[in-house]
Formats: sequence, structure tokens, C-alpha cells
Amino acid sequence: MSEINIPLVTRVEGHGHVNIRLRDKEIEEVSFGMHEGARYFEAILVDRKWSEVPEIAARICGICTVIHAVGAAKAVENASPGFEAPETLEKLRKLLVYSSHIQSHILHLYFLAWPDYVGKESALAAVPEYRELVKKAFRMKGKANEMTEIIGGRMVHPCTVMPGSLTKSFDIDDLKRYRKRMADILEDLRMSAEIFAGLDYPETTVETEHLALHDGKEVPLDHGDMKTIAGPEFQPSDYLKYIRERVIPPNTTKRSYMDGKGFMVGALPRLNINHRFLREEVREFFSGFPSKNVHLNNLAQALESYHFGLEALDMVDEMIEGKELYSPPKEELRFDGSEGVSAVEAPRGILLHHYRIGKDGRVEFANIITPTAFNFEHIELALKEGLPQFADSPPEKIKFEAERIIRAYDPCISCSAHVVKVE
Repeated sequence: MSEINIPLVTRVEGHGHVNIRLRDKEIEEVSFGMHEGARYFEAILVDRKWSEVPEIAARICGICTVIHAVGAAKAVENASPGFEAPETLEKLRKLLVYSSHIQSHILHLYFLAWPDYVGKESALAAVPEYRELVKKAFRMKGKANEMTEIIGGRMVHPCTVMPGSLTKSFDIDDLKRYRKRMADILEDLRMSAEIFAGLDYPETTVETEHLALHDGKEVPLDHGDMKTIAGPEFQPSDYLKYIRERVIPPNTTKRSYMDGKGFMVGALPRLNINHRFLREEVREFFSGFPSKNVHLNNLAQALESYHFGLEALDMVDEMIEGKELYSPPKEELRFDGSEGVSAVEAPRGILLHHYRIGKDGRVEFANIITPTAFNFEHIELALKEGLPQFADSPPEKIKFEAERIIRAYDPCISCSAHVVKVE
């Protein structure tokens, strides 16, 4: 018997490890673990004022910061009886989420995943051969960050997102500045869809369910029911009826299950469930949905980026033409001890925020389940499914393929607030 250990998975956000046990050139056991320090955001949020929740929750992650803030704000709003978000507020939030998803996808696609497919150790190592492409990747990332700043107030950790409002006014000039930056990178987003549609992806198929938001109208990011490819569709407030978390010894990491099985969230599940709502300009690059090959999550992110760019331009054009302005409302939310749940789509998949807020406006209960916490069990299943075909290969090849499988999920390990490791 021999073992292959990857003490630190590279080119992912956070710290993860893999242990692989082989016997007679067959893979006997694979275990995936995350070894971030314990994080207590749910406990920190208890007894905080309702207005502070998005600002604190966004600190869970510096990459998924926008969607954490928006998801937290929506959960607080859902705990406020009778609140209904104004249409213009919802549109501005959606524009904010579009730009945030694009910057996150570009970061993962070009700087974390793409080097695997061109035989490079990193994007910087690819510069001598792919200088112009790497420059375009930096440009797309930068422009998307600028769009996030226009609406969110900062490129990282937006300061304008509040339950019930945005904290600043927006006029036509703001919308035009956003539009110019999205238009500047649209052709590069199309190019990215073409590039990633042309890569040679390994086959690692896991025959378990995929879960994503669904509304029957679009590829939703900030609203909708929770839906599987073939199974149930349910409201986010009912998540505890369908999703179970449990600890599998010897470690204390919580894993998520539906019907006793791991499941996948992310860009691939989003398009598996909502692919018919992709823009025609995007569908021409790939017509193979649904697919359960986890490596195609990379392609799904590239397709989404182009799709979201097109959707954002249409929305901002309508707002400019309709002269939609926004000013923060003066009234504050009220609470009576009720609970609010929101399910939104982070770049890496469904993100749940759940709060109970007392009559005094302070948080009494908080629960946050991040995409990587949802995906943890599924990543290990993919390693067990995908690695046996390489069992005869040298250890370095097995390590490479293991990391490539993990990177396909674009895991945000630091974001996994439920993760604890004890020695």
C-alpha cells in the first residue's frame, strides 16, 4: 500500500488538502479536507442590529463579498413583515451582482483554472506565450471591479448595500459609466466563451443531483426557488426540509446532503437547470447541457460571463432610456421576531442566509451555508470517481488530476463558515 498526500491544494482560494491511498495500483481511498481556522460569523451576527448584517456578512469572503451582502440584505428584508423591494433597487442590485460574478469568474478562469489546460504553472508563467490574452484577463477583471465600485461604493466589500435600500443616490451618469465599462469588455467576454468552449476537458462525471435557483424566466442570481435537475423544487424558506448537514468522522467538517447523497452547486448546475434561458449569442458555443462532468463548470462560468454581460447591457440601456433614478428611502424596516431566509447564487453556487430578528431589531439567530460547504461532499465524490483512471500513472500525474478536479469547482474554502478541523 502507498499514499499520495497533497498537503496544500494550489490555485484555489483558501487551504485544502487531499490524501490518496493506493493498493496494487488501484485507488483504495480518497479523502478531501479543508483546514482553514474556525470562523464564527454566525455567532458574531447574533445581537447585532439589522442594519449591520450585510456589512458584517460580506466579510466572510473578499471574493464573494457582493453576493454575501446582497443575500444578507434580502434575508433581513424577508424577516420584515410587508416589505417589498422597489423595482429600481432590485435592478441596481442585479447590475451589482452581474459585475461581481464576472470579476470572480474571470479570476478563476484565467488565473486559477486555465493554466492547467495550456501546460503552465500559473497565468504569469504563461505570459511569454500568451501575453495579450493575459492582459485581456487583467483588463476584464479590472473593468468588472470598476462596475462593482460604481454601484457598491468599493471594489471589495461594498458599502452601499443595506436591507431595504442602497445608501446612495444613482443618476443617469452613474448608469452610463457602468454601461461604458461593460461594453468595453463585452467582446472579450465573448472571446472567453469561445476559448473555454474549445478546451479539451477530462471526463469526471458524478451521477448525483445538481441544485440551483430557478424562476422559469432567466438564469436567476438573486431570486427564485431552489430546484434540482430531476427532483424537487422548493422555496428557500423550506431548505431545512430537504437539506441535511452532518459530520463524517474523523474530522468535524459539516457536509450537505439531499436524500442522503451529496449534490453540486455552481455555474454548471445553474446552466444545467436554466440553459434554455441562455442568450442565443451564448448558446452557439455549447449545446451539451445538461452534463454532470464537473470539469465543464469552467466552461459554464465562461458562458455565464458573456450571458451576464449581455443581460446587464440590456438592463442598463432600459434604465437609461426610462430615466430611472434612485434615492434611498427615508423609512426603516420593522421587525416582530419573524425569520427571513434568502437563497442567492454566489459565483460558486447557492448561498443561504437565514436570520431571526427580534422586535428590538437585533439578530436572535443566524445560519449561513456557503456554496463550498454545499459542495464539500460532492468534491470528494468527484475525486473518487475521476482518479481511478489515473491509478497507473506517476504520483505527480495523480496529484495534478486531483487538483484539477478540485479547481473545477472554484472552491472558496475561506468562505466555508461551517468548517472546523481538529487534530
